[in-house]
Amino acid sequence: MKNKEIELYTSNDSILISQICEILKNNEIPYLVKTKGAGSYLNITFGKTTEETSIIIQQENLEKAKNLIANLIHPENQGEEKLTEEEKEDIKKYNKLRRLGVIGFAIIPTLILIIAIAIAIKLG
Repeated sequence: MKNKEIELYTSNDSILISQICEILKNNEIPYLVKTKGAGSYLNITFGKTTEETSIIIQQENLEKAKNLIANLIHPENQGEEKLTEEEKEDIKKYNKLRRLGVIGFAIIPTLILIIAIAIAIKLG
């Protein structure tokens, strides 16, 4: 019987996804990364994406993988002080600005390319 694949973790934080993949790789746990929407294109073009990315593993490796990434996903379990509401709000604002920056880096070059093509067609 074939082992069922299951979603281990989903996030739009490409750095966290990369860290989890590295942990899985170092512990010889096979995985597959799936990105929704245009995320794969953005990741190839710009090296990061704001789209949701999922890490898929075999069900037989689920418990081992969860244990390996628990401290990475839940840093509050490492004995660190819990964040204040103000700090949480600051993190949300930072993440929103970061997403807007990545989107801006994707849209602006695309618009410039479209304009350049339109000018070339009109002149050509």
